[in-house]
Amino acid sequence: MAVWSTVDVSELGHAQRIEADYYRPHYLEVSARLEAVKSVPLTRHLGYLTDGTHVTPNYVPQGVPFLSSSDIDPFIVSPVIEKFISEAEHLRLRHC
Repeated sequence: MAVWSTVDVSELGHAQRIEADYYRPHYLEVSARLEAVKSVPLTRHLGYLTDGTHVTPNYVPQGVPFLSSSDIDPFIVSPVIEKFISEAEHLRLRHC
């Protein structure tokens, strides 16, 4: 079954893209849903972000909150941080 969208040039928005796949109905629906969600850049909450430690740190019951990839789902960062590292471990890993 053929599925298509009609988009006026004035509705292209900031993307300025004209390829057909970009305007599939499903993608337009997802885009509208994302625009309806209040979001903020990660930099507003994080002072420094890296691609990871590349080693598993030593976790402690209390200390510096530690966020890992398992705490992140598509478009959502878990609001509950359950992993902590010591201040010494934080200082050692902060430049990874």
